[in-house]
Amino acid sequence: MAGIMVMVAVGLTFYLNPEVVRLQELAFATMETEAKKSAYDAFFHYHWIARILYLINLGLGTTLLCMKVQKWVR
Repeated sequence: MAGIMVMVAVGLTFYLNPEVVRLQELAFATMETEAKKSAYDAFFHYHWIARILYLINLGLGTTLLCMKVQKWVR
């Protein structure tokens, strides 16, 4: 389980976050309305994926912590 958490964190750190930043910069830099809307749509799509992965990682971490506490209690 810890390996999955590390893979998710690495994917977020080295792929998804830089892509989200690039799309956000593009959205802020664009002045044309249609291009700005398109850039924001792409940004929010990636941002949504990143949030889901963060929540999955949080759930895995919570599960791992509960498993460790359960071992300590026994």
